[in-house]
Amino acid sequence: FQLAHMNKKLKRVKDIPREILQICHANDLFTAKDVLSKTDIDLLALLDICYEDILVLLGSICISICPEPVTALDMLQKGRKSLSTTMDDLNEALKGGITAGTVTELVGPPGIGKTQFCHMLCVTSTVPLECGGLGGGAIYIDTEASFNAERIVEIAQQKFPTIYNSEEELVRCAESIIVYPAANSEELFQILDSLEEVIIEKDVKFVVIDSIAAIARREFDTKALWHRQALLGKQAALLKLLAENYDIPVLVTNQVTTTRNAPTGFSFNSPSAKLTGSNTIAALGTAWAHCVNTRLILQHFRDKSNMVTVAKSPVSAVFSFPYIITDAGLQRTDEPAMQSSNNYWGDSSIETKQNKGI
Repeated sequence: FQLAHMNKKLKRVKDIPREILQICHANDLFTAKDVLSKTDIDLLALLDICYEDILVLLGSICISICPEPVTALDMLQKGRKSLSTTMDDLNEALKGGITAGTVTELVGPPGIGKTQFCHMLCVTSTVPLECGGLGGGAIYIDTEASFNAERIVEIAQQKFPTIYNSEEELVRCAESIIVYPAANSEELFQILDSLEEVIIEKDVKFVVIDSIAAIARREFDTKALWHRQALLGKQAALLKLLAENYDIPVLVTNQVTTTRNAPTGFSFNSPSAKLTGSNTIAALGTAWAHCVNTRLILQHFRDKSNMVTVAKSPVSAVFSFPYIITDAGLQRTDEPAMQSSNNYWGDSSIETKQNKGI
């Protein structure tokens, strides 16, 4: 997280005089790290300005990248925004929905509805504040070529028919969602590094990466796990910085993998599936699980509907909510929610169609 603060653009640092900022840019100093990695003598020689100006520059940067402490009362009085999941009891469990200023992870097997959920939340973020949305734009970083503009329009019409009831309003919704394709980790870092300006200029209120696992698993095999975890840690730090600095919710999707180890934490596997000795768990490992604030799991559950489970949350116990996928996105069924007394340890077993039918 500290590394992410060091990557802060100098033009986003308050109180740096314009003339000094221009001199920095002319000498290829663009971030806090570029300046703070040099000694005072190096800066004097490079920038050719007086020592007092060097102190002003360094002081402004240090104040900007060091977060100020706040009291619990300050946080209570300020409150925290949330993006509605459009499922009332899931919102209630999460104390409002996908919380701004945090990173939420959505895990599940293929075809379970992760991308549908992302599309639905992008549309919801564009809905005016007075109608339950965030009244701004959304950024969709697409690493699997899964974004579908036609689906965005369909969800808007079906989920919010009184708001998106004209071609003009549908155009406004579509224009508010900015899509970035990312084929590799270098492209993803470049996108994340440029998002500050876009968030400000386009009034972005929600960021989603679908999926965070695709690139990491494509580029790193099992022999390079340390490098993969280091890369994911840097990505998580940048995402948390964006979420906190601009008070927006960030959502990332994750894939699943199989393991022959016994799962820890809650398990939704059927007894017959356990006999095989393998379990389906969230990909990217336990270290990554600690990088996110909230984890939601989408899974197939026995003979019931699909379930969205609050597996890790600072505000909720482990709850599961049945849902179906409709033209309007994910929708709660009439089946009651389920609560588990088990704890979460990051490698909980996830029910899939494959292990469900074993």
